[in-house]
Amino acid sequence: MDEIVDRFKSELSAIDGVGVVRVLSSDEKDRLSEIEKDAEGSVIMGLGRGDNQGIKEGLARDCTVVFSTSGEFRWPKGSNVVIKHMDEVIGEELDDEDEIQRLEESDRNVSVSGTFVLYKDKLSKSALKDGEEPVVLFPPKRFKRLEGVDGCVSPVFGSPCPPADIYLKEVLGIEDDEEQGTAIAGFDFE
Repeated sequence: MDEIVDRFKSELSAIDGVGVVRVLSSDEKDRLSEIEKDAEGSVIMGLGRGDNQGIKEGLARDCTVVFSTSGEFRWPKGSNVVIKHMDEVIGEELDDEDEIQRLEESDRNVSVSGTFVLYKDKLSKSALKDGEEPVVLFPPKRFKRLEGVDGCVSPVFGSPCPPADIYLKEVLGIEDDEEQGTAIAGFDFE
């Protein structure tokens, strides 16, 4: 297993924008989970409670690796933030410029701000007035760049909440500054 982990870390380290790479211990995984759970109770962006599925899935894997990132790092494809109400997607951040343009030019009732799309047509249907607040979901992302690592199955990417980012920077022994971020990658053994 050590060879598999070393291969995974080596492939991850070779990605542009990845700095320090380290396997999380079970105690560190437990602490990260606690910090994320505490953050779930907070209202995010004034919209609703958070649910960091990316971190949860990464921590549930056989091996979880934390790594630092610079501005050169390109996140895996897919939405980084999805806002749901009653299981209905009412907004999301999109990383596909063509899809954003298509939505802006469509007859669909949407509001676009940068890369964030609010589906106004879904807002009226979801009846936010029922008292249930929306959920700001941070979905797990397939880490396609690491899917070919021999012995690794289902690598997933997760981005921590701000308090967890500070904790992970301490774990990595790096400075807490705006120039660096952290993320996790989890995988199962074949």
